[in-house]
Amino acid sequence: MITPKNLIAIIMGVLIIAAGYLVYVSYSSNLHEISVAISNYEECAAAGYPIMESYPEQCATPDGRTFTRIIEEKADLPQELLDYINEKKNDIVLERPQPQEVVTSPLVIKGRARGTWFFEGDFPVTLVNWDGLIIAESIASLIPDLSDPESTWMTEDFVSFEGTIVFDDPSWDAGFSKRGTIILQKDNPSGLSEHDDALEIPILFFSQN
Repeated sequence: MITPKNLIAIIMGVLIIAAGYLVYVSYSSNLHEISVAISNYEECAAAGYPIMESYPEQCATPDGRTFTRIIEEKADLPQELLDYINEKKNDIVLERPQPQEVVTSPLVIKGRARGTWFFEGDFPVTLVNWDGLIIAESIASLIPDLSDPESTWMTEDFVSFEGTIVFDDPSWDAGFSKRGTIILQKDNPSGLSEHDDALEIPILFFSQN
């Protein structure tokens, strides 16, 4: 038998469920309206929707659409350099630092490369001055995909990498030039020259002079 006390409890439960449903419907409707109004990456990111680890970055809306960040080419970069970077992007992309960016130590590098660029999850990175003199050497390492426990460098797909280069300020040199180069070298355990490859990105050293 349902007592008056139980009846009141049932009615209250139904009212709570109904109120929750109305709030959910209202929220979903507003969310849908907001996501439909989004038409580019900037609007998607500003709305707080998730940014995917890709290059260029992609933002996903709740209705399943994705928007890719448009990267504008620097007008002050030589066309030869832009063509070179564009040619290499099928194998490796350096996202940070950008070409001709002013850098200081420690220098963090980030990007994406095909798994064939790595060996045991790493590949060498070298920093040279304007005359080709080696200033510092380091390695770039695979960044595991946390969403995929089985992620590995042993793939032909793109994977993310990161590394840090620590170097001494080269401005002490009387012949100091702000120009330098980061060399991302494909690891080649075979030693065969036909498997050699590298991406060379010009940078600028910071100077207070």
